[in-house]
Amino acid sequence: STPIDCNQASGKELKIFYRFLPATTTGSHFRTAPTLLIIHGGPGLSSAVYRPYSGETPSNDKLEKLNSKFNIMLFDQRGGAGYSSPIDPMDPKLDPELVLRHFSARCHAFDLEKVVRRTRMIVAGPIYLVGQSYGAQVLAQYMQVSLAPSANGYLFSSPYFPPDNPTETFAARRWHMLQRNRMVAKLFPGIRTDLSKLRQKFEVMGFSPDLIHHLWLELENDPQVFADKVRQLMQMPEPALSGYLRRIQRNSFDLVSYIQSIPAVTPGYTDQTLHRDLRLKIPFENWMIDETKFTDTLMHSLDSKLKEKVEDIDSRAQQLTAIAPFSGFQFADEWQKKKTFFLFGNADSFCHAMYRDLFLKRLKPMTPKSVLSIAQGRHDVLFSTSGLNFIERMIAM
Repeated sequence: STPIDCNQASGKELKIFYRFLPATTTGSHFRTAPTLLIIHGGPGLSSAVYRPYSGETPSNDKLEKLNSKFNIMLFDQRGGAGYSSPIDPMDPKLDPELVLRHFSARCHAFDLEKVVRRTRMIVAGPIYLVGQSYGAQVLAQYMQVSLAPSANGYLFSSPYFPPDNPTETFAARRWHMLQRNRMVAKLFPGIRTDLSKLRQKFEVMGFSPDLIHHLWLELENDPQVFADKVRQLMQMPEPALSGYLRRIQRNSFDLVSYIQSIPAVTPGYTDQTLHRDLRLKIPFENWMIDETKFTDTLMHSLDSKLKEKVEDIDSRAQQLTAIAPFSGFQFADEWQKKKTFFLFGNADSFCHAMYRDLFLKRLKPMTPKSVLSIAQGRHDVLFSTSGLNFIERMIAM
């Protein structure tokens, strides 16, 4: 349990859900093995993005490599998609100011303090705090909590901090996606025709043809996987395809995450208002897969009350950013005092090369003793063999 108002030591409380996963190869000696307390990304997600909850089909277990060597402690951030006092993510009566005051990275950091203390009751070995993506913001906030128990090391993995200039930073990401579209057109000459036919198929079935843009992530990750997915959808029977598209519409928009992302990811903008600017700055050809159009398609499918709420939030983005401001670099003093590590993937489109260069340029004079690795991988490099190898080196230091 932890206070709803993270600025108060007492008061009305909410529940924080956590899971402890003993290292699978240590047997009864797990209590003395190193423990990784992983702070998940988001905002608005849950720890299930790394390992499904007990009883769920284990279709996405990213922790297998790490959990073979280390204990893992996970917790769901308050207000997200998990079990820690979730908010209804589609409630049109949701107060965005309340969300940002009580469900921010700062409040997540105070909840983390409780989880660290609980972890120390379970294990006797060293504990390392790992902030993944948005979780790095939570970790940076935690390092400022004066009474928080210290850890044996602090790892910022694919760390995402709000950019000073969102349009410039996200324009680099959009430019990268433009190049991916051009690459896939060269590798698979028939892909434009296939995408056109798939759009027509969606429309005949009563769906927006712009749902085609949900394939942006496959395009980003691997052109071959993208091409295979297009063919798979072309061949899928209509009843199965209809169910697939309905799940995408139902599961892809979350009002809570939309609000939380304003100060945490796109300060001064919402996803929708930033995307409008980006499309003017870097136009795509009509056939191309466009992440920003996927977001807009989801907005168009909302009912009228939710559309009104989103429009209200869009108009207040600057004001809402001011409620929960964040600058990771204010923690430079803490980074210099503590054993701090940074891990990036060399092919990460979110923490892309331009973002990473700006980050490291500001970071280097602040943290001369920190250890940095740019490893083979993408945004989830932490869970790869490269990530495992880096953590083993980190623990050995």
